[in-house]
Parts: sequence; structure tokens; C-alpha cells
Amino acid sequence: FFVLSGYLITSILLDARSLGLGQFLGRFYWRRSLRIFPLYFGFVLFVVAVWLLTGFPTGTGKQLPWLATFSFNFYMAFAHQAGLEQTFHHLWSISTEEQFYLFWPILVWVLGRKWIAWASLGLILLAPVIRGYEPLLGECFGSQATSGGKLIYYLPFGHVDAFAIGAVLAAVIQGPWRQKPVLWGTLLTIPAIVIVVREVTRYALGNLSEWPIHLGFPMSSMLDGFHLWGYSAVYLCFGGCMILVLYGADYLWIKRLATTGAARETGRISYGLYVFHWPLLLVLEHFMPLSDSLLLRLVQFVVYLLVLVAIAWANHRYFESWFLRQKDRYFRNA
Repeated sequence: FFVLSGYLITSILLDARSLGLGQFLGRFYWRRSLRIFPLYFGFVLFVVAVWLLTGFPTGTGKQLPWLATFSFNFYMAFAHQAGLEQTFHHLWSISTEEQFYLFWPILVWVLGRKWIAWASLGLILLAPVIRGYEPLLGECFGSQATSGGKLIYYLPFGHVDAFAIGAVLAAVIQGPWRQKPVLWGTLLTIPAIVIVVREVTRYALGNLSEWPIHLGFPMSSMLDGFHLWGYSAVYLCFGGCMILVLYGADYLWIKRLATTGAARETGRISYGLYVFHWPLLLVLEHFMPLSDSLLLRLVQFVVYLLVLVAIAWANHRYFESWFLRQKDRYFRNA
């Protein structure tokens, strides 16, 4: 999500850089607000109404100020208390996204294409260092409820290389990966593949008690220095996949998959899928606890997926689409 966002947002900003600063920022924030705010605040207000009527989900009142100010990632890092229902758990990442919007447009407008590319490369190299020092923030603020690994996961600073990788792909139009996309795409995915193979091999050899459900990318692990290099491997992998999709030949399976009608439709309703996937899971698990039978659990997953897609489609068709049509209402196109 962050890598893709870095690419898309940087592309949009570079295309609009010919506008004056007022038009440049006004157009960007107007369009982003129409994309993000209606569904986000609509969902939050709906849950708040349920909470006022029923008292559930517990902890909503405490979480509301953080949600309203798009600082929920800081809540998860410093103020979160175990035991509170996690209806909003997934919204930490939209907070990180909004914080990215605060400073990146100014940087792009001031620096331009060439220097934003160099700045992004610097952030890619600096990110592991930032992640190495982030746990010290927990000590400074006296955070004891959250481990150092989760602190890195939730705070925005350790994810700067994700946005930066996408930004480089957007800013460097004639990069070497454009001439040799298969080579570069493959090279960037190798570190992540090696980690996955290692974890699966360790499991197969009996060194793990259970299947590694994160395939080598546990969100809070600091084992073997994962917090320093593991995130970089993940983000570079997605950068490699993007290179293959953007510049690879049409016969590549990943490009064919990404350009199908199903993939495009999924992208169109993806924001609704993101917002609703977690609360829907909590609701369905409450009324339909997961079965011990693998077959029944597969049926449950299919039911969950169908309901989720239906909700996301209806949300886009009857709610989001009206706001999206207002994007070009007040600010001229670049």
C-alpha cells in the first residue's frame, strides 16, 4: 500500500507541479480529501453511533480523538491498552498515509523531479537507521505497553523507504529498470523470496512450532535484526513487482494478472475493502466462530469474501462515487 501510494502520489504531484503553489496544494488536498474523508469519517461515525447506543465496541471514546486527527498510528504505538476491542485496529495505516500527505507535496513542489529522486534514494538508505533508533522513542515516552518491534511497525518514520521506493519509480522516468524490467524486478524480489524460503524450510525441518503465517515478515519481530533489513526486503520486493507490471512485457504473468478486468475492479473498490475487511471479520467471527474443520473454514472464508466484496461494491456505487465526481469541481487540471 505504501509503495504503491508513493508511486501514485508522486506521479500526481509531479504532473501538477506547473501550477502555482496555491493551486498545486489546493487541488491536491481537495482531491485527496474527497477520496479519503467521506468513507473514513462515515465509518468512524457509524461505529460511534453504535457505541453510544450499546456501549460496544469498548474503548471507542478513548480512541476517537486519535481517529479524528489521523494520529491513530501513534495511539497504537504509545497509548494502546490490551483488551480493548480492535474495531479500528487497521486504520493506523491510513493515519500514516495522511501524515505522508502533510509534507510530501511541499517537497515535490520545491525540489522538482531530479532532487525528489535523490531525496527518495537518501530516505531508502536512511530508513534502516531510523528503524534502529525508533525503539528509543518508547523509552523516552515511557511506553511499556508496546514492544519495540510494534513501535517500529506503527510509527510512520520506519516506513519512509516504502513511500520513497514508489517515489523513485515515479520520478526517474528513464531509469535502468525501464530498459531491463525483468532483471531489475527479479533482483529486487530475491531478498524477500530468500526470507520466505528460509522460514518455510525451518518449519519443514521442525524448528518452528507452527506454520509461519507471516512467511518471514512478522510485524513486530526484532529477531535477527529483522526490523532493520526485513522491512527493506519487503518494500523492495513490492517495488520489483511494480517494475514488472509497469514496464514488463505483456506476456509476463504478473502484468497479465494486474491488468485483468477483475484486478481493475478490485482496485476500484479497494478502499472499501480496506475499511470494511477488519470490522466485518470481527462481526462474522462473533456470530459464526471459526470451525475446526478445514473444509468448513474454507466455506466461512468464501462467505466472508463474498459479503465483503458486496459491501465494498455497494459503498463505491452508492456512496463514494458521488464524492469522487466532485474532484475537478473547484480546481483546474494540471
